Amino acid sequence: MISDGHRSGCIVGLDPTRHVEHSVDSGIRAARPATLDGAVVALISNGKERAKDFLVCLYAELAELAALRDQVLVQKSEFYAPPTEDDWRRVRARATVGVAAFGG
Repeated sequence: MISDGHRSGCIVGLDPTRHVEHSVDSGIRAARPATLDGAVVALISNGKERAKDFLVCLYAELAELAALRDQVLVQKSEFYAPPTEDDWRRVRARATVGVAAFGG
């Protein structure tokens, strides 16, 4: 976790509580950049406990591997609610790559 602007460790425990019987693979993959250097990373929380902590730590880990430019953190009001239109506008206006915490 990051406290007072200093990294003090990034161990975040997650509790997956739902089993998915099967998934559908559409075969369509989003284009991937060759590098994350200069990327603005959208971090979309699923609204679950500690999801924001996990995403902040993930960003810190990615920043050690690439020269990231910035982040756009979206915290949904509830795990079942979609991001707001304002959140989507911020993501579309600034982010070049994204990570969505998803599950329930």
